[in-house]
Amino acid sequence: MSSAVRPTRARDWPTRGPRTVPTRRSRGRRSGWHRAIPVLHTVGWYDNCAPWHWRDIEELTRRPDWANQQYLLIDAIDHENYHLSGAPYDDETTDHALNEAAFRALLPGYLDPALDFFDVFLRRQGSPADLPRVRWHLVHGDNDDFRTDTVWPPADTRSVTLHLTPEAGTAPDGDTPGLLGPTPSADLSTATWTHDPADPVPSAAPNAFAYLQTNPRLHDWSKRADILVFDAEPTADPLDLAGPVSLDLALTTTGPSTDLFAKLLDVHPDGEAELVAHGRVHLDTPERRLTLPLGHVGYRLRPGHRLRLHLHSSDFPEFVLHPGTDENPWLATQGELTTQRIRLGGTNGARLTLSATLT
Repeated sequence: MSSAVRPTRARDWPTRGPRTVPTRRSRGRRSGWHRAIPVLHTVGWYDNCAPWHWRDIEELTRRPDWANQQYLLIDAIDHENYHLSGAPYDDETTDHALNEAAFRALLPGYLDPALDFFDVFLRRQGSPADLPRVRWHLVHGDNDDFRTDTVWPPADTRSVTLHLTPEAGTAPDGDTPGLLGPTPSADLSTATWTHDPADPVPSAAPNAFAYLQTNPRLHDWSKRADILVFDAEPTADPLDLAGPVSLDLALTTTGPSTDLFAKLLDVHPDGEAELVAHGRVHLDTPERRLTLPLGHVGYRLRPGHRLRLHLHSSDFPEFVLHPGTDENPWLATQGELTTQRIRLGGTNGARLTLSATLT
């Protein structure tokens, strides 16, 4: 993001009346799908609304006529356009919600990609070939420049599977988590946690839409008894993650239903932990096998850092609290403790799947 104040091109945009855009329904397709048009998707790695945006992108990508019309701009921003490079925003002079100069400095980086896109497809100035199909920011990369690719995930990515295993080792920060490793445990076992509606897992950010305004650190959450923790070994070399993350597991609960939250963290050598990816699902039955998407990432795990996975059943008040009963969670006045259990080991044990670039 540019820190310099410069005039945005928005003031030069001509004022014209609406123009009719011809569309046609395609036979055999579901209602509402018209002729494919170019789409610029601006997505934030830290945007709490990104899961829905990625679903749109994935759906359009599955349709051949729409797939070649998609353009992605993926940045290290949240929903309110706070950027990781300035986080946390402790100084009011840098907070665009509080300072007019900071707001004006934000505008070029916010508006210019869209104006460049409109120049090509509405003004017919330039060629679609002038626009990268994918521009993405690698968090903690060598610089803040965008990387460019022709597809997402990048063509040089590979799938990496880490299995959740019960073996407890002592991490450098004194925690004793289970392990995330390349091979599953030969022995079958389970791991459990308890959900107490009277003492829910607290949400990390005071405003989920402006996550990077505070950019919370999450190490203290690892010490809670109602959170399962699994750690990978520290990496010796940089590991660039680029693409989807998912968690496959079998879960049972003692309640009639439950919520599952999964957060992937980057644990620093000093023990501090920051968010990499997250996902959530409501399970409306006491037993279910599922694949939980944790969204997409563009993240460099630096040498000496390690991945950590948190599993729990509340994230309050960002998400409505599950009462542990079959009552409406919005109306429930009492709660019940529930125990959640996941299966570990063997070919059907819990596992995390990542996308990493070849190095």
